[in-house]
Amino acid sequence: MRVVLVGGGVQPIPPTGYGGVERFLDDLRRALEADGVEVVVLNRVRHRRTRDEIPFALEVPRALRRERYDVVHAHTPVVANRLALGNIPFVYTSHSRHWYYRERLSHRWGYWLERRAVRRARVTVALTEPLARTMRGAVRAPSPLPIEVVPIGVDTEAFRPDWAARTGRRALGVGVVLPFKRWHLAAAALRGTGVTLRLAGPAPSAEYADRVRAAGEGVEILGEVDEASLRRLYAESDVL
Repeated sequence: MRVVLVGGGVQPIPPTGYGGVERFLDDLRRALEADGVEVVVLNRVRHRRTRDEIPFALEVPRALRRERYDVVHAHTPVVANRLALGNIPFVYTSHSRHWYYRERLSHRWGYWLERRAVRRARVTVALTEPLARTMRGAVRAPSPLPIEVVPIGVDTEAFRPDWAARTGRRALGVGVVLPFKRWHLAAAALRGTGVTLRLAGPAPSAEYADRVRAAGEGVEILGEVDEASLRRLYAESDVL
């Protein structure tokens, strides 16, 4: 079997820093190859801007015509909708926050793209059962949606606890430090417990970073960290 994993054209695969979807794609590639599946990763990075997904998506059908494949697996809604427009069958895994967070017009546009991608996919992979229920309630379809729940796997060789380094007082959050991640709620929940919240990921908004620090006690915003540092943070943290 030959599978084409299609990225978003925004970050490299594997990512050099922040990039949860890209990290997921690289892990999936390695797992499939270990299982004997032939994998092609289709991704072209221009300037690492979110809007770069659009020109990348436009060129995906042409790139696929040069490939031999059995399955096309999309992971971003713009790419998925371009595949649907070209009548190219695809599997879709949704990683989007827009199922739950839609404060701006751009978020509502993303939500529309997500629902259309799920409706047009041959099969949709939901990473959690609650997300699958949300999809079924949000997407109108003439027949039951083909949604499969496949939780994100963990490489237990790479990510192992370091019991000697754990203190019982460290919490770790990994991801961009922006309001849709709700880090201020995590910080507030830990206030008064003696547990330190450390956040690893880019912090593009100084205003929101200050809000998170003010919500808790001893919050540490680490910024982007390399792979070795991230593994160490996971190993020595007590709450994720």
